[in-house]
Amino acid sequence: MLPKEIPETIVICKILLNEIIKNNIYIDLPDVQLLKYDIGNHFEWHQDVIDTAADNNIRIMTMSINLNEEYDGGGLELKYKEKLYKLENVPGAYCIFPSFCMHRALTVTSGQRNAITFWFMGNKENLNALRNSYDKKR
Repeated sequence: MLPKEIPETIVICKILLNEIIKNNIYIDLPDVQLLKYDIGNHFEWHQDVIDTAADNNIRIMTMSINLNEEYDGGGLELKYKEKLYKLENVPGAYCIFPSFCMHRALTVTSGQRNAITFWFMGNKENLNALRNSYDKKR
């Protein structure tokens, strides 16, 4: 099943991938985590960049993919420069965003939300290049 309209987050994905290719930004293979949100589970606003990380092992991009639709609530929201984006609650809906973007998982009100999250790794130089490129486009 395809989303009714193309989520703006896919536009963000295109911008990021274009900038990575154009600026030769190096990214390493991702860390992966399977997430299960039961009724009442959520995740508050946060960023995935960890400032205390070693210079060569920083999360620079995050990708989240919905695995199911048998739940209510529990959506993924992104906020950057006062714009709010929401990931569709359909299987296969995905979002790639800079790890410095604020995001949260809304509270699941029924069922169980399953998602898989990937964090693409790089260094501080990569992160700064991505931030500068992204800021110019937004």
